[in-house]
Amino acid sequence: RGLHDAPALVPTLQFAPQIRSLHLTGGALQWLDDSPKGRMVPIAPLLAALVPSLEELKICSACCIDRIPELRSLRSLTIDFHFAHAVLPEALCRVLRMPSLRSLTIDNGGAGLWNDAVALATKRKWSSTVRTLSFRTVGVLRLPAAVFGTLESVECSLPSVFEYEDVAAMPNLRRLDAFITGSRSQQEVDATFVG
Repeated sequence: RGLHDAPALVPTLQFAPQIRSLHLTGGALQWLDDSPKGRMVPIAPLLAALVPSLEELKICSACCIDRIPELRSLRSLTIDFHFAHAVLPEALCRVLRMPSLRSLTIDNGGAGLWNDAVALATKRKWSSTVRTLSFRTVGVLRLPAAVFGTLESVECSLPSVFEYEDVAAMPNLRRLDAFITGSRSQQEVDATFVG
């Protein structure tokens, strides 16, 4: 549903609690209600109540991602960070910590926001259960093994760059489609990844 159709989403989902995959094309996880004060209503708690088995969610705005962890069955999440000016690293960090989340796609994301969230997770000694990361963003992105020890696949459709020390320390990484920086030589990269 589009953002302008968000209030219609509730009656639709009331009759479809079996939905496992949802793409909110209008974007945000909130909408302006019809009350005189026009308060913002978060959608994530409604989704958690109405479609408790939701496993895949695609949203076109990172606004209110701090409520996504309420979706306890969510396994796959795609977030477009094009309008992420108000997103705090703590919110993205909470998403990374979701126990059920296995796949995360970041579209148009700022490397700064990603790295700040990962630094926060590292500082707090939090880990992620995400196994597959996809990035459609440009920048140097951190992936410390202490946070992403279960990571198996990293794919980038734009020239994202990862630190050699991060990638080399990942015990479960099987697929890497990205540029690497920070290695001392091509032989070091080949010895680590080619064998």
